[in-house]
Amino acid sequence: MSTVDQRAVEESRQQIRAIITEIDQLGRTDLAEADFFRGLLDRVIEAMGAVGGLVWLVGDQGRCEPVCHAGMQATGLAAPGEAQETHGRLVQSLLSTPQAMLVPARAQLNGPDGRPVSNNPTELLVITAPLERSGTRAGLLEVFHHHNQPEVEQGYLVFVDQVAAVAGSYLVRRQVKALDSQQAALVQVDRFSRQVHESLDPVATAFTLANEARRIIGCDRVSVLVRRGRRLRLEAVSGQESVERRATAVQAIEALARVVPAIRSGTPTRAGNCRRRSRRNWSITSTSRMPPAWRSSRSCGRGKRPS
Repeated sequence: MSTVDQRAVEESRQQIRAIITEIDQLGRTDLAEADFFRGLLDRVIEAMGAVGGLVWLVGDQGRCEPVCHAGMQATGLAAPGEAQETHGRLVQSLLSTPQAMLVPARAQLNGPDGRPVSNNPTELLVITAPLERSGTRAGLLEVFHHHNQPEVEQGYLVFVDQVAAVAGSYLVRRQVKALDSQQAALVQVDRFSRQVHESLDPVATAFTLANEARRIIGCDRVSVLVRRGRRLRLEAVSGQESVERRATAVQAIEALARVVPAIRSGTPTRAGNCRRRSRRNWSITSTSRMPPAWRSSRSCGRGKRPS
């Protein structure tokens, strides 16, 4: 009569709890989904001694795509073919199941009406658990393993289901964080809109626009140019209290502002800053690396205000 080694059982339980805790701590970091699920899958496969596995996530368009995988060469599903197509149908069927499942090798999966809908095309046991996010099916955790005693296989199922629950908590936290970020962005935009309408002075408004836009965009510098007749004039630069009209950088920005619209429209443009020195047209298809306005800004902008 066989006896169960209670000490070994307790050690196994402690190891499982430690792995679950480790995955949960991993999910509380700022890791992207692909990095988190890669770490999760590697730990699950190592802990179970599994052959391989995949993590599937449902995208914005409703399609289920693998976000990471491991050991697929040993499953016979790495190469495109009939087995891979059959496995795809199996995954779609498992996505609609309400709970974790064991699918034996070459086993058939039936639908609610009892009719076959898919089957396991491998010689391995497939262990799956759904990923839930706020009550919505978000994906599937799938592990491939060699067959074992029924009670051991049930232990596999419980472990994978527990890991899937931790993964679901990670997805919920990411969703909440994304909503918080969207809300914070809306608050910033609302404040920005109010501030740029506080003054009727165009220059003051330009400086407000430059400084606040820099915070919202998250860039190093924002410049605001205002059209004066047919010319664009630099009126404000974020982080600066005033604009030095004679500065070479200011003249270069204004020259660039004259060239960029023409480049985007695909029409040739003429160097306006040094018109007397260069009458050559330039377009985006020109063999010259830079428009004349860019090349001449350093030589024509020193100490002279453009006419």
